[in-house]
Amino acid sequence: MQKIIVGILSIGSGVGQSVIESLRLTNFNFHTIGLGNNPLAFGAYECHEMVMIPSFYDNDYINALYNLCINKKIQILVPGTDDEALILSNQIDLFKSINVKIIVSEPSFMMLIRDKNNLSKMFKNSATFLESYSLEQVKPLIEQKIVHYPLISKPKNGNASNGINILLDEKDFVLVSDNDVIQECAIPNKNDPNYQQYIKQLNKHKNPQISEYSFQLVLNQFGDEIGRMVSFNSLRNGVPIEIIPYFDKDVWEEIDKIIPELKKLGARGPINIQGRLTDNGLKCFEINARFTGMTGLRAELGFNEVEKLLLDYLNIENNCELVVNPHKVGIRQTTNKSVYKPKVPYLPNLKSSLHPIKTILITGANGYLGSHIIKNIDKQLYRVIALVRDESTKKHLNESYVGINTI
Repeated sequence: MQKIIVGILSIGSGVGQSVIESLRLTNFNFHTIGLGNNPLAFGAYECHEMVMIPSFYDNDYINALYNLCINKKIQILVPGTDDEALILSNQIDLFKSINVKIIVSEPSFMMLIRDKNNLSKMFKNSATFLESYSLEQVKPLIEQKIVHYPLISKPKNGNASNGINILLDEKDFVLVSDNDVIQECAIPNKNDPNYQQYIKQLNKHKNPQISEYSFQLVLNQFGDEIGRMVSFNSLRNGVPIEIIPYFDKDVWEEIDKIIPELKKLGARGPINIQGRLTDNGLKCFEINARFTGMTGLRAELGFNEVEKLLLDYLNIENNCELVVNPHKVGIRQTTNKSVYKPKVPYLPNLKSSLHPIKTILITGANGYLGSHIIKNIDKQLYRVIALVRDESTKKHLNESYVGINTI
């Protein structure tokens, strides 16, 4: 089977990890290269290779990535953060010149969704999207009873629920910064199972991350829809932890109206829209043009958008179907990993946590004394070389002890 070399950017992000999880579930021969500037990125040690590159904020980022794609024969790049996706959207033609595809929307669309003010203006004729206001704009609208408390303020280019404040009355306006936009809260309808909990948290100035609907659209490289899924989620600190697939087709009615417009605006690849079902219908408050932290879980439910889009962008014929298993729900929790220090390309020089790796040569390694010494040496502090006479002894030592070299 043809090997497909994939560069996964921001490999330390939840999105990077989610992409890796999706590719584990495919039968295609994907060779993964984790790219980032953190040597302790969790996802980096789940890729076939890891390569350190400059931060995407560095001036040398594009040049380094360009050369790396040539040297490693990378065929396709997957951005892991909003800022990185925006930067790379402006380099689509540059990388196309070396036959490298990027799973990203066009620059005009990326710029639009990164500014919630512009996004609000673009869809002002759609009752689906919450309008965004500045502090100066919203005050007279409240007086005229056009806009009502409770309100929510958030950075106009923010993400992952960072910098959000709940505004219950005029006194809370001191929480609003010059870079914020203000929206009415999308309160779940009174029949929602979490309605009372939502109101209780809201009255404590907490942002209730419950009863959110996540619409995942999969658009091919030309902007045509090739898959869709919606789920009912609960989040913690901006991270979905409970994901229930939702199969009522009527919930798509308002989203369907804007899909042609999304294509015209340059939407490509994975498009995530977040909202709630309120007493006044669906109200959406966020669009992200990238894979999400839930992408890997959606793949476990049968909706492997990473596999589908990689094959589409590379023009590889496939019969992969994006079909959600109706008998499953998703739950998420943290996990752990430990790696040997010699595998880490760089670690901070902390005397309390790092020890110099010294080498010990042991002769007669299979004898009583030699094997006893090997058994009691801390293999994380010392590199052990065992000198043996024949291959059978060498095999025995390699199978019996982890972290030694035999010669």
